[in-house]
Amino acid sequence: MRTIMIASLCLALLRPLPGQPTRTVRPADNARRVALVIGNNAYPWGRLTNAASDAQSLATALESAGFDRANITIKIDANLRDMQRTIRAFVESIRSGDLAFVYYSGHGVEVRGKNYLLPIDFSQDATELQVSDEAYSAQELLEKIESSGARVKLLVMDACRDNPLKVASRTTARGLGRMEGEGTLIMFATSAGKTATDSGVFRRELARGILTPGIAADEALKRVARAVNRATDGKQTPAIYGLLLEDFSFVAGAVSPSLSEPLSREPVAPQQGDVRINPKDGQRYAFIPPGTFRMGCSTGDTQCYSNESPAREVAITKGFWLGQTEVTVQAYQRFAKAAGRAMPAEPKWGDRNLNPGWANTQMPMVNVDWNDSHAYCEAAGARLPTEAEWEFAARGRSTEARYGALPEIAWFGDNAGKDKLDADKIWKDEHKEYHNRLHANENQFRGVALKKPNAYGLYDMFGNAFEWTADWYGEKYYETGERRNPQGPPNGEQKVLRGGSWDLNSRYLRVSLRGRYEPSERFNSFGFRCAWD
Repeated sequence: MRTIMIASLCLALLRPLPGQPTRTVRPADNARRVALVIGNNAYPWGRLTNAASDAQSLATALESAGFDRANITIKIDANLRDMQRTIRAFVESIRSGDLAFVYYSGHGVEVRGKNYLLPIDFSQDATELQVSDEAYSAQELLEKIESSGARVKLLVMDACRDNPLKVASRTTARGLGRMEGEGTLIMFATSAGKTATDSGVFRRELARGILTPGIAADEALKRVARAVNRATDGKQTPAIYGLLLEDFSFVAGAVSPSLSEPLSREPVAPQQGDVRINPKDGQRYAFIPPGTFRMGCSTGDTQCYSNESPAREVAITKGFWLGQTEVTVQAYQRFAKAAGRAMPAEPKWGDRNLNPGWANTQMPMVNVDWNDSHAYCEAAGARLPTEAEWEFAARGRSTEARYGALPEIAWFGDNAGKDKLDADKIWKDEHKEYHNRLHANENQFRGVALKKPNAYGLYDMFGNAFEWTADWYGEKYYETGERRNPQGPPNGEQKVLRGGSWDLNSRYLRVSLRGRYEPSERFNSFGFRCAWD
């Protein structure tokens, strides 16, 4: 469970008295807007599911509210040195009169009355005396922001309320302790001593509050608190401390004298960053909003094959949900048991069994053919994504061949074994020995969601396991296919797979790469994820 602390030197707005005229709240007219967004998921002792995707989504909301993308610093899965350097650089970049917003999403702890933000290399075995050396002081961060000269300061911390230390005493508290700042508004995702859900409900309501025109910042946060309380049936009520000093809103507009209503009474339409659990298969699905993108060979990508061209503008006109991860062994086992189906043969590579007895249930489900994958998704009330949907989601709004540095986002030939390899060089210089070299290095698929997600909160869209899609393969389909919700050719002999896998070199881990195999083929590198409407 996580809690969110928003520290926000926004501008204090008093509630209008009855009979007062509607007031206009300005979005900090000429203030330069800068933001630091940190999302830590990859704790080896307590991995979080949504911290990184919440951070990415909040950054998107800030951009929509008027923050220049170039002035938004995003750091995902930061170790202590990363946090120290990133925070120092951000604070040094703040100019007098700026609007500064800081959002932290990850684990946190209170020890001896002080709050700390935990980097991903924090040791759960740390003693109370060691915490100050191994974690980042929340009070220090607040003091740095307050002394930066910014006119408007906002600090958002999304931190786990449960104390992660193995050894705790009466001086370690459950959750974060109350914080006060001078000219800073502080908000926790839930009351002191309570636990916050990891469902993204706070981030979603916070983003909506930021993007609502004309709402004074402090009043917007109060409405966010009420909306979260309603959405969780009273189980989670964000706490707000501090005071703003002048009228301010993120988005300009007129504020109604009545600000007592929650942000929403009706069910909220899904938006980017939302994650929900499919009750039929227990898997987490991220919402992919509709949009238009350039499908096919990415601009500047010199490694494309002919079947990736011509690139063309494609529209996905309806939002959908896509599995955050490849379907896991655990989820597939539940399906097989309920359907009375036998599990596929255990995945092997030569003399190596890659998941004996399917014992590691957090591995991606592999050795499945297209028919297995289709049957699973259908049983989950879902379907396989189209090839266009898959690429649109995998890009995560990026126009590049990959949404990040490959070693940070994918398990592939270089890093999926016991030692680091240069798979490109081996492929080029020792082509005939390529698979022998990887086999000797004990390369194989890894547990899901251990690498960085894309902007939609999707993991392992590159590498780990090739993923079946719904489409038949057409060599020349890009020349004649639909540009609005393309479904692929009406028939064919092979189905399309996307994303590359753990045993391939970098050329095969590009967003536009198109694999294809007969629907009955199954390999130790073939998996899938489902789309849910």
